Amino acid sequence: MNILIVTMLFPNSKEPTKAPFNLEIAKALSKVAQLYVVAPVRILPGRGVKDVPVKEFIEGIPVFHPRIFLPPKICIFLHGWIYYLVIKTWLRKVIREFDFDIILSPYLFPDGFAGALLGKSFARPVVLEALGCDVNLLTKLVVRSKLIKKACLLSERVISVNQDMKRTLVSLGVPEGRIQVIYNGVDKSKFQVLDKDSCRYQLKLPAEKRIFLFVGSLEIVKGVYTLLKAWKLFVVTAGKENLLVIVGNGREQVGMEEFIRQKGLSDSIFMAGARSHAEIPVWMNASDIFCLPSIREGYPNVLVEALSCGKFVVASAVGGIPEIIVSPAQGALVAPNQPEALKEAFEKSLRMVTDGTTAVSSVMSWEESALQRYRLFQDILQKRK
Repeated sequence: MNILIVTMLFPNSKEPTKAPFNLEIAKALSKVAQLYVVAPVRILPGRGVKDVPVKEFIEGIPVFHPRIFLPPKICIFLHGWIYYLVIKTWLRKVIREFDFDIILSPYLFPDGFAGALLGKSFARPVVLEALGCDVNLLTKLVVRSKLIKKACLLSERVISVNQDMKRTLVSLGVPEGRIQVIYNGVDKSKFQVLDKDSCRYQLKLPAEKRIFLFVGSLEIVKGVYTLLKAWKLFVVTAGKENLLVIVGNGREQVGMEEFIRQKGLSDSIFMAGARSHAEIPVWMNASDIFCLPSIREGYPNVLVEALSCGKFVVASAVGGIPEIIVSPAQGALVAPNQPEALKEAFEKSLRMVTDGTTAVSSVMSWEESALQRYRLFQDILQKRK
C-alpha cells in the first residue's frame, strides 16, 4: 500500500518538535506501507522558512515542504482552496515518483478540505483525521463549519481520536457510519515506569517532596491560571512540602511568572521551561501526580504518556479525557475553570497516592493505533476494487 499524508501539522528540520503525534503515526505506518508526507510550510509575515528544505528525510520517511501562503484573518473561506491548488500543482510534478493508493489528511481545515479535493482530482480515496481544535473550535465558526462538513462528506472515512468529537461531527451532519474512532497511542519504549529517585537526582529535584507535574503549552486553553489559583488554595492547607513543577513555554509564561511572584508561590512552584520530548519521561517519572486542567482538549497524548509512566492524574473532564480516565484508581476528573474543585482533587489524589490505592493503566502503543488505521485503509481499498 502506498499512502500519501497531507498536513501542515508535521515536524521539519526547523521545528523538530512540531506535532509529534503525526510523526509517531507516520513512523508506525511506514513499517507496513510505503509512505510519503507532504507537509506544507506556511509563509507568514516575519516568519522565515528558508531554513526548511523542500525535501528531507525524517526517521527515514520522505517529507516534502512546498511553500504556501494563507493570509491570516483574510479570506479564511478560501484557505482550503488555495491549499488544494498549491498541493495539486506540486503533486503533478512528482506523481510519477510516487503513485499513491490513498490519502490521509490529519486536521479537518484547511488540510482535510484540501485533501478531500485532492482525492477527487486524482481519483484516490481520502481519509480525514479530526484531532481536536478542528472540531472543538472551528466547527463553532459558521463558514468553516460548513467547509468541514463538505470535506467530511467528500471523504471515504473520517477518523476521530475520541467519541466526543465523533458526536460533534454527527451533530454537524456527518453520517455516523462514516466516522471511525481510533485512539492515539504512546511510545511504550520511552514512556514506562522508571525509578523515581534516580529521575529526581538526574533533574536535581528534591527527593523529599510530593511533586505535582504539568507538561504542556503555557496557554489559557490549558487552564494554566486555574492551575495556579488551585495551587495557591492547596498549599495553604497541604503545606510547602508539596512542589508544582511546570514544564513548557507559551504566551502566558510572563503572566504566570508574575502571578507566582505576586501570590508568594515561588517556594512551591518551579517553572522548568520547555524541554525536549525525549526528556519528558524523566520528568513524569520524577513526579507523584500529573495535572492537566485544560479548558478544551481532543485526545491529549501527554495524559496517556503520564498513565504509561504509572502516574495518577488530575484532569478536566473535557473532550476525550473521560474516555482515557475510566477508573477512579487512574485519576480524578474535575470541571474546567474551577480552582476550588481542582484544589480538592489535589487533596484527594495526594491521599490516594499516599495510601497506594492508585492503579497502573494499560495504554495502546503507536503501533497498535497505526495498525487500526492500516486495516481501515485496507477495507476502503478492497471495497473500491
